[in-house]
Amino acid sequence: MDFERVLKAMLSEFDRLQIRYAAIGGFAMGILGVPRATMDLDFLVHRDDIDKLHSAMASFGYQRLVHTENVSQYRHSDSLWGSIGFAAVGSWEKLRAQYRLAK
Repeated sequence: MDFERVLKAMLSEFDRLQIRYAAIGGFAMGILGVPRATMDLDFLVHRDDIDKLHSAMASFGYQRLVHTENVSQYRHSDSLWGSIGFAAVGSWEKLRAQYRLAK
């Protein structure tokens, strides 16, 4: 996966569509200074933004492989675009509270 290329494209589109997101997983840990080998990207997204998210992913040529109430997994046929996973949350406020408790 070309992380720089994918992130620039995705985050620009997420911002344009006002999709609420947060990077999670191995890549996010690397940004925080905890290096981990990873081959994909993972995000939290607000549950209310799932339809916009699916449209954005389809516009980039991703195919949705898994979709449940809480999880969506996408893969692109071009390995440079790779695989991206999303976990849906219903409340940023609850998420912030859980993060503070975990610290």
